[in-house]
Amino acid sequence: MGHGIGKSINYYIQCLLDVLYGNSEECLLCNNPTEELICESCEKKINFTVVEGSIQRENIKIKYFSCSYYNALVKEMIIRLKYKSDFNCGRVLVSLMKRLVLAREIEAEYATFVPSDSLVLKKRGYNQSEFLCKELCRSLDRNLIKCLSKELITKDQIGLDGEGRWHNLKSSFTATNLDKIKGKKILLIDDVITTGATAFYCGKALLEKGCNEVIVLTVAKSAI
Repeated sequence: MGHGIGKSINYYIQCLLDVLYGNSEECLLCNNPTEELICESCEKKINFTVVEGSIQRENIKIKYFSCSYYNALVKEMIIRLKYKSDFNCGRVLVSLMKRLVLAREIEAEYATFVPSDSLVLKKRGYNQSEFLCKELCRSLDRNLIKCLSKELITKDQIGLDGEGRWHNLKSSFTATNLDKIKGKKILLIDDVITTGATAFYCGKALLEKGCNEVIVLTVAKSAI
């Protein structure tokens, strides 16, 4: 338990250092001079494209939006956020999500995030989807709510085929804060959507407990 607390403390310290010293006047991705986190050339290569679709299963339909397909630069930033505690890469990704929310005028009473299980949190010290959600809510002055938990420890989705991903996550997520989510529209934040299994089971858990609607927002849309 102490190790997990230490990881969490390191996460918040790193966030603070990023805020204080994050602008090195070099692009995060190519090291070219820039006054922003990434240079204009890399920004263009990200290829911001609103990817829109829906996940339909078990007589449930959940709409999703993504900011881009899972191209090389987006993949690099997600990996650096997810596995290397690079929160400045995370802030670039949040800027894409903010752009999409404003462009499509997405409204919801609350925003929430896909939860991590205890093993992942202990190992990594933070949840990248929670980081994205918190930063997005702060940027847009939106309300964040923690209303999902993941009690089951599951395999990593990477390496599993389509049906394997669905089977791996079935019954993994539980809705919480039930008194607040009933009748509400929830914006669910995650980093990547692939088959949609994670988003679907999170959305299903919320809808079954009285949530009125769930809209999923991710940085990227990926194929298996």
